[in-house]
Amino acid sequence: MRATGRRWAVAIVAAGLGPGLASLGGCREELGPEPMPTATVTGRIHVAGEPIGGGWVEFHPVEGTVGLSRSAPLALDGTFRADKVPIGRVVIHLEQTKVEPTFKELLRRLPSPRREIQGPCVLDLDLAEEARRARARPPR
Repeated sequence: MRATGRRWAVAIVAAGLGPGLASLGGCREELGPEPMPTATVTGRIHVAGEPIGGGWVEFHPVEGTVGLSRSAPLALDGTFRADKVPIGRVVIHLEQTKVEPTFKELLRRLPSPRREIQGPCVLDLDLAEEARRARARPPR
């Protein structure tokens, strides 16, 4: 009976000191993923001044950029706001956009633009200029 009383006393003392002893041991470790640097990107997407409205703009990390793909709705005037876009090189895709028929061929032929995101920024993406850069012939 006496041994049982000592066991209870040792168990109670050990339980009380346990959390304190664990923190003294230096074994404290934070678990979870490393934080990924991100930024808010706002801007406007258009073709020679004509807005690409409706649909979505997507940012996908490429070329070693660490992060998750992000998307944002495109307003009818071509503006958007995308939060938590990965810092680094991203490729930009447009999905379900509402464009004039003359622009559909341009979008079909145009390679997806790439940008370097270095922090919060304003992006003015002119797809006619992107077509010129890609040596594509913009529609007339």
